[in-house]
Amino acid sequence: MIKLLHIGAMNGNLGDNIAIKNVQKSLLSERNDIKFVMANAHGFWKKQNNPDFILETIKKNKVDGVVIGGGGLVEYHSYKTQLTKQKLPLNHRIIKESGVPIFLYGVGINTFRGNPDWPDGVKDIVRDIFESVTECSLRNDGSIEKAKKFGLYNDKIIEIPDPGLLHNYQSEKKTTISKGFFQPAENGNKTINKDRFLSFEKYIKSIPTKYGLDIFPHTKKDFGFKGNYLVKQEKFSDLSKFEKVDESFKRYLDFDYGVVMRGHGQLVSIGMNIPALYLSTQDKVSDFSMKNGFSEYNVDVTEESWVEKFELMMDKIRNDKSYVSNWYEIQNENMKQWVQMDKEFSQKCLSHI
Repeated sequence: MIKLLHIGAMNGNLGDNIAIKNVQKSLLSERNDIKFVMANAHGFWKKQNNPDFILETIKKNKVDGVVIGGGGLVEYHSYKTQLTKQKLPLNHRIIKESGVPIFLYGVGINTFRGNPDWPDGVKDIVRDIFESVTECSLRNDGSIEKAKKFGLYNDKIIEIPDPGLLHNYQSEKKTTISKGFFQPAENGNKTINKDRFLSFEKYIKSIPTKYGLDIFPHTKKDFGFKGNYLVKQEKFSDLSKFEKVDESFKRYLDFDYGVVMRGHGQLVSIGMNIPALYLSTQDKVSDFSMKNGFSEYNVDVTEESWVEKFELMMDKIRNDKSYVSNWYEIQNENMKQWVQMDKEFSQKCLSHI
């Protein structure tokens, strides 16, 4: 029996929940004698990522290693007041004094349009984390490219599929595309929302009603759109509990296609073999599409005449069988590679214990 402390942002964002759950499924597929001790990253952030508190959590649980991920856990602007100066509950001292291997598993680098560059001191901290952890992997949504752009990259970093892409339950290929869902994205920061929607907020928020799409929120921030929500706001907290993650996402299987805005809305639908259009208001959605062959299914609000392009894509996904068939082919080829990449990284982590 081995014991791993697993740190992730649970019980808030459905996409983070499924990424965390799938990290555990991957590791358990290699060794069935793993006991996970869960540590909610939100608890660390409430303590301002206090290194003493983090080290105490690691040591009192007497674990054989620490897994951090999945999810977008590399971020600066909303976490600048943390004692670690950024979002990850890590710094050089924590890594050095923990006494156990530490693995970053499929984490993402989050940046938002309109935010300035990171300070050099923060880049130094994150660069040191990437170099000092036992194994480091970033998700395949453009995070490697961001690491290189910010000067954080080193040869030890491995790109793996976002854990949210990997599922044990997949829908069959649909021969008829009729019932769709919409997965929205908002942010609590007004500046981020302004740069996210540009001048198109009214149009974007009318899409579910215009096209008769049921709305599937991923966070409590996603309730500002018009239309029929699959879960009421007052019941979302129950739906977003970590232990209900598999039950929650099986509701995706009720649909033939989707229109998604969040990164994990995109990734989960791909993992579950559900064709979708990716309405990008943040770089990681477009970056993932371009990197992984889904460019014909992606539209970004920064593109000229994007509304006309989006409406043409909506017509194609509902009426053009070759358009849908091509999506299935891209998904199938990717999944073969992604499953193997994830398996190899799981094995690499466990080899240190």
